[in-house]
Amino acid sequence: MLSTGNFLLYLVFMNVQAAAAIAYANPESRRSRFRLRYGLCVLLSAAFSFLTRGVWDRPLQFLATTAMFLLTIAWYRFCCKDRPLRSAYNIFSGFLIRLAASSLANFPLYLFPEATMGMGTGANWLLIPFTHLLCGVLLLLLLDAFMIREIRNNRDFVPGFSQFLVMMLLVSSLLAYLGYTNNSVSQPVFFAIRGGFCLLMLTVFYQAWKQACVLAQHALEKRIDEEKLRYYTDLGDVIQAMNIKAHDLRHQIRALEAGSIVTDSVITDLTDAVTNYEDYIQTGNPTVDVLLTDAALRCKREEIDADFRVDGTCLSFMEASDLNALFGNAVDNAIECLKTLPKEERFFWINSGRTGDFIRLRFENRLTGLVQISESGTPKTTKPDTLSHGYGTQSILTIARKYDGHAVFTSDDGLFSVCIVFPHV
Repeated sequence: MLSTGNFLLYLVFMNVQAAAAIAYANPESRRSRFRLRYGLCVLLSAAFSFLTRGVWDRPLQFLATTAMFLLTIAWYRFCCKDRPLRSAYNIFSGFLIRLAASSLANFPLYLFPEATMGMGTGANWLLIPFTHLLCGVLLLLLLDAFMIREIRNNRDFVPGFSQFLVMMLLVSSLLAYLGYTNNSVSQPVFFAIRGGFCLLMLTVFYQAWKQACVLAQHALEKRIDEEKLRYYTDLGDVIQAMNIKAHDLRHQIRALEAGSIVTDSVITDLTDAVTNYEDYIQTGNPTVDVLLTDAALRCKREEIDADFRVDGTCLSFMEASDLNALFGNAVDNAIECLKTLPKEERFFWINSGRTGDFIRLRFENRLTGLVQISESGTPKTTKPDTLSHGYGTQSILTIARKYDGHAVFTSDDGLFSVCIVFPHV
């Protein structure tokens, strides 16, 4: 019975470790026939556990543990095709989760030896493997809810090499120290320290990764805003050149009309075509003119009914880069939402002006359903990768506060609106 109990215990160890590692992997990284591959690995782990059931006592325990770790690497690579550094991070995290679960299962066995004396012997030989399996499953579910899910949904996550190296050195050093002092401390203390440290390391490096993602996203948003500013500047020059050309063409068309060289219908078509180029949005603010002209062209391309009634002069106190980011994010979000609606429901309104001692700016568009508003006042992103989305609305809030203004996001009765109010400058 003892060897059978050992076989099941080692089988639990290996499966918890591999399952935890694969839990970190993005679903898109799974290889074809993933379930079949995973099932074959479970059978191979059973064979390995059976063959090594008698070599887990010192001094062969270290070799068996190393072999288990190497087989977990092969298991992971056989089922998933992540980049090497992310694969290493996921596998090492699985190793830490398995150690933490094992420590959690062993802690009560040594803390209450009299109450657990019969476990693993006689008719109770299944209790120890079952306890380790239960602790592994519960711990994995708990960590998945708090941290693993975010990492799994971020397919672009790759830990920094220095971060991963520090993680391995710290864990290896502590495990080596605990192995050295195992006989000098009580077993409950040993398992409490080992399990607590493993969970601490998982949490610390998750928070470090999360902060790195936020900084990277901010840097990306900044680059996007710079590209938008350059784009709108170039677009303004193009529109100005087109207006000059349109003005010249209109005179030429009138000259042709006076000479009766072409028919009236041709002249009308040419005039309408030129007018379409010249009739761009004018608000009294060159930056806003370009932004709204570009927005109108995009709405026309997506068959969106747009109505822009904007007094650009009241927004002259804002920097061009802030106007670009503010209008760009609001327009992008609205058009992305409207593209999913039937054509007859695609409506988009922008209006601004002075109201008493305040300057108001409002973006409003149709939508289906409701958008949940977070406690911070921004809409909750509907994308699964929450770390890589939702920064556009946060940028709107930041710009509003920069000018002592206030932004409010509302979703009601099939409409989503962004209302921004600035004090009158």
